[in-house]
Amino acid sequence: MPLLKIIFCLLILTAATVAQPRTAPTRKTFNHPQGFSFEHPADWKIESNTEAAQIIPPGTAADDQTENFRLLTIVAPIEVTDPRFAAEMDQLAAQIPGFTKIGTTQSYKTKNGNGLRGVWAGKNLTTNQPVQMRMYATTLSGKAVVLFAAGTLTKLDAREATLREIAASVAPATAATNQANAATPSTNNDRSPLAQQWIQKLRGKKLVQMSSYNSGGGSGGYSSKTEIYINTNNTFQARSESSVSVYVPGANGGSGETKKAAGTWRIYINGSQALLEMKYENGQIETNALQANGEQTFINGKRWFVTEQ
Repeated sequence: MPLLKIIFCLLILTAATVAQPRTAPTRKTFNHPQGFSFEHPADWKIESNTEAAQIIPPGTAADDQTENFRLLTIVAPIEVTDPRFAAEMDQLAAQIPGFTKIGTTQSYKTKNGNGLRGVWAGKNLTTNQPVQMRMYATTLSGKAVVLFAAGTLTKLDAREATLREIAASVAPATAATNQANAATPSTNNDRSPLAQQWIQKLRGKKLVQMSSYNSGGGSGGYSSKTEIYINTNNTFQARSESSVSVYVPGANGGSGETKKAAGTWRIYINGSQALLEMKYENGQIETNALQANGEQTFINGKRWFVTEQ
């Protein structure tokens, strides 16, 4: 074989076998109104209210029953380092019937300190598919921050590394975060025509959004309702109600929680996108994308109802 041909073949082989440098995935930090933050892949979408944040991978929908990820806050009288905290997680899991604990609760490190991870297995009563529920929990200032992952085993296994990274990134809001929030423009509304259209549509109205997760077969699930009053003086009041229900032969039960929040709002345009910015009394800022399809209103891609107050 001619020398030049041998060299050419070696170059091709080398190019095919040498690993190319991998670029680390871009990540974003989400600042929750409850006073904590977490990091997530940049291409994952966040739908949040004062009570919970749903973390949606690319290519999936918010109501996907094969994989569903929510980050909730719950009042926690004990710290995650307390041996009794694992039992609290078991009690929380027991509110949804048909799930059995797998193995023991495992500890992991977070930016703030420590967390606990537990796994429960069950079946979707409609499809009879094996499903799991995984919890990743830590405590911050008297609250438990819990990442719930529910879905099929294959989907959760594929997301496990990312879920662990999200759970480990939970931390209190930092001074840098507060400075960034302070640098965000004030509550003065944008005077552009598009912004003014949205202001006229939402000012003085009530926004209502409802969501639910059903474990299948009518055995129970999770539901929430959020109402936001967009007042004419650029203030808002938000109210969220959530419940976990259990319905099985011979046993019914459930728990619920109501949360309230307030702050100021403004609407502005970034490029061609209308944004509703809500600044909470604790200094946290939430930015929401506004879209309309005829008479329907969408906030961050999810349908909201606009009603009179």
